[in-house]
Amino acid sequence: ALAKNLKPAKIIFLQPSGGISVNGRRVPVVNIDNEQAMIDIDTLTPGQSRFMSTVRDMASTFTHKSVYVIASPLNLLAELFTTKGSGTLIRKGAKVTMAKSLDGFDKAALTTSIDQAFGKRLKPDFLKRPVHCVFMDSDYRGGAILTQLAGLPYLSKFWVTGAAKGEGLARDIWDKMCAATPAFFWRSRRDNPFSDWYMKQCDGMQTSGEWRVFWIGLEAPEVPGAIIAASSADEDFEQLIG
Repeated sequence: ALAKNLKPAKIIFLQPSGGISVNGRRVPVVNIDNEQAMIDIDTLTPGQSRFMSTVRDMASTFTHKSVYVIASPLNLLAELFTTKGSGTLIRKGAKVTMAKSLDGFDKAALTTSIDQAFGKRLKPDFLKRPVHCVFMDSDYRGGAILTQLAGLPYLSKFWVTGAAKGEGLARDIWDKMCAATPAFFWRSRRDNPFSDWYMKQCDGMQTSGEWRVFWIGLEAPEVPGAIIAASSADEDFEQLIG
């Protein structure tokens, strides 16, 4: 009743053992609408089972959006003041829309979302260019835009806004994109800290100048052209904001 009236954005449940683990490894995120595919419900402790049941009840009855975390009291500060956290975040999966063009989207909201995520301003003509496909969170908190480059799908933009970091939204978007686009490539600056995450997702990577070029599902003869195209593609942003 307290949470229903206060409408908190995050609710943290504390238990000595911390978050949910599988084979000794912490599970950072569980989608409550697809939990069976992510964890073995039968292996949960009684306390974790009660926690999951409570979250299901809250998620089905609350009219506001909340995320739920199970964590150790010793790691409470990390949950409160970092986006990475140290427990297990339980949430409803994001509603990610796939489209073949940008026509049905709010261009102003989309531009603002990308600008805020990258801390740069998009060039005015970016959203006028042809796209291969688009994946968008229903609240414009993140998305992915693929274009065509070197005759192949090219991940031009993949982002999550600062307010949505730590919620698992990037994984929701990425999984839907990969399911619909089995082969594509993209680039990331060599000093981009997100490159470490990309390394775990890709089939291959090659450094070219200031860029790291990644790919998934490409045939060997396609890789050299993809690397050249990605590393020589024009910049899509104008300048730093502020």
